[in-house]
Amino acid sequence: VYDVFGARLLMKRFNPRPSVIVSSDVVAPGQSVKLTWLIEGRIEKLQRLRIDVLGTETVFIGRGKQRQKVVNEFACVPVVDQSAPVNVDGAAHVTIPDPTKVTVPGGESAYHVEWAVRIREEIANWPDSDVRFPFTVAASAQ
Repeated sequence: VYDVFGARLLMKRFNPRPSVIVSSDVVAPGQSVKLTWLIEGRIEKLQRLRIDVLGTETVFIGRGKQRQKVVNEFACVPVVDQSAPVNVDGAAHVTIPDPTKVTVPGGESAYHVEWAVRIREEIANWPDSDVRFPFTVAASAQ
C-alpha cells in the first residue's frame, strides 16, 4: 500500500525553505513595516512566489464534538507575485491597513485575530508550500 500522505510530507521537507524578518515586533494600524525575506534550498524548482501580509480572525462555534472552527480572512496586502525565475531574497515596506483589527491571542479560545506574512511557493512537479510567519498588530506600537 502506497502512503500518499506520508510521501507528500516527505517531499515537502525538500521544498525551498523561506525565512522572514519583520522590522518591528509590534506594528500599529496605519504604520509601515519592513519585510525582508530569503528563500533557501532547491530554488531552481520555484515556478511562482507569492508573499502577502494576511489578517485572519478565527471563531470556534459549538461545544464538544460539535465544535467547528471558522476562519475569516479580513485583510490581504499583496507584497510580491513573481513567476520563474524568482528573486530568492528581497525586502519591501508594507503599510498595515487603518482601521483594522488588532492581534487578539487565543489559541483554542472562542475568538482570536492573527496577522502573518504568508509565503506561497508553487514548485514544479512537487507539493506546493504555504508558510506563515505571525507578527503582532496592536492599537498603538511602543
